[in-house]
Amino acid sequence: MSVPTQIKNRLVHYKKQILLLAATKVISVVAICQMLAISRNTFYKYKEQQRQGLLGYFNCAPLHHGMAKSQEIVDQGFITPLLGDAVLTTDKS
Repeated sequence: MSVPTQIKNRLVHYKKQILLLAATKVISVVAICQMLAISRNTFYKYKEQQRQGLLGYFNCAPLHHGMAKSQEIVDQGFITPLLGDAVLTTDKS
């Protein structure tokens, strides 16, 4: 899923403003997070993204899905939700 450019720009600006506010050290990180209703984990994620130069990177897809099956199982056939992990072959002889 692609994020529209205008939304990306606003989010990057928002992240930069949060980090700039924290950099002034007038208000604590805890107070900033409470005011903006974000977690400290989110704040530090933004800070790490800025350090890596990835503040404007928006990839919404997870790298690995928790319920994903291995490629070997996929190659053997298909899996139905009713049968759980049972592997059914696609042999149509």
